Amino acid sequence: MNLLFLAPHWKAPLARAFIKTRDRLGIQGRLAGADSDRQSEALKLLHPKIVLPPFNHPQCLPRLLEFCEAESIDAVIPFTNKAVEFLDRHRSHPALENRLPLLSPTKTVSLCHDKLKLAQSLERQGFAVPQTRLIGSLKSPPAYPLFAKKRRGEGGKDCFVIPNANQLGDAQTRFPGHIVQEFIPGREYSFDWLSDPAGRPALIVPRARLLIKNGECQVGKIETNPRLIEAARELGTWLGLRGPCNLQGILSPDGGFYWTDVNLRFGAGAVHSIAAGNDLPGMLYEDILRHKTQQTNASNVTPVCKV
Repeated sequence: MNLLFLAPHWKAPLARAFIKTRDRLGIQGRLAGADSDRQSEALKLLHPKIVLPPFNHPQCLPRLLEFCEAESIDAVIPFTNKAVEFLDRHRSHPALENRLPLLSPTKTVSLCHDKLKLAQSLERQGFAVPQTRLIGSLKSPPAYPLFAKKRRGEGGKDCFVIPNANQLGDAQTRFPGHIVQEFIPGREYSFDWLSDPAGRPALIVPRARLLIKNGECQVGKIETNPRLIEAARELGTWLGLRGPCNLQGILSPDGGFYWTDVNLRFGAGAVHSIAAGNDLPGMLYEDILRHKTQQTNASNVTPVCKV
């Protein structure tokens, strides 16, 4: 079984975890990599590998598909939001559709990658979220501080706290496309999530984010809180998540839990869950192998013509 990691970038620890699991389980197959950055740390660990043009380049898809055919790739696993969006745009391509068993549905991608729409939809469904608005739509003086971030973004880039009206005015000028949320004090959590191609959750691991750098968790503590696990199960099931995902929220001092982000790919901190004994790579291998077997069996069925 051959897997392709698309845009693994700096997530070398995750690549190492998959290599270790493949070797431990004796899986006869390759872990390939495709990235636009030839200096990618993770790409150096993967074989075979290909350096692709950027996702918006017209040759990116043809070169990716040619590589998948040449290397008999069974499944493509995206490692960034842009990789998720790229695969979603081309999921119906005949050479790609059977290689995406763990990609969330298009409607889920569209919703989760727009943080304003996500917050509004979750609020309508009764999930607790921070009050969220476009930065330019604030009509009356809000309660400070506020938290500002890109409407579509990842990795914590251009996220910041707005403490007063003067800095709000400056942020509205510099970042007109941002959203702002009420600032929720408390402890941040990430949830490592894995569900099978049918959407059944198989792994939900809450991690307190103790040290964050560039939007990624560097130090975390796993806390198997049943209430948080059930809250994540409800959210992920409603969203129809597939494959590896990363959910984020804040536990406030009064015990309320507020959802802030849903990433439809691995979080960098997933290595913490793996190190704690959760066999995420092995479970993902199992899901893809089961999917591959089902596809093979289906293709071997002889059509029966009934009159």
